[in-house]
Amino acid sequence: MFAVEEIPPGIVRLEFAGGMSAADEAAYLDTLDRLSTRAMPFVVVALMDGRNPLSPDGRKRQALWFKRNREQLGAYCRGLVRVPSGSAHDAGGDKLAAALPFPLAHAGSEAAAMRIARRLLAGGR
Repeated sequence: MFAVEEIPPGIVRLEFAGGMSAADEAAYLDTLDRLSTRAMPFVVVALMDGRNPLSPDGRKRQALWFKRNREQLGAYCRGLVRVPSGSAHDAGGDKLAAALPFPLAHAGSEAAAMRIARRLLAGGR
């Protein structure tokens, strides 16, 4: 399941739980497209259970999206806060952090992630 929720004033909450259908993957990729059109600061909070792998085509589309939108993301995205749970783990976290034009943080709970997100939106690191 994939779900997205906008939490004013600029937190985008993404939830990945219980596997990802083709419709979920399409919704996720559509959400990425919408994020790239934002012209106001935002932080992404991603709740992940580790059971939501993208298809090979989805991974390719996601990688191309990041490459195509790197500059825009660097201008408006203030960070990504990941909240792994269950079987989720931080595979490739260091590589991901190095590739992103914004900070990557990890939190042990959604409440902690929201605190980090608010701090990042306020200009903190």
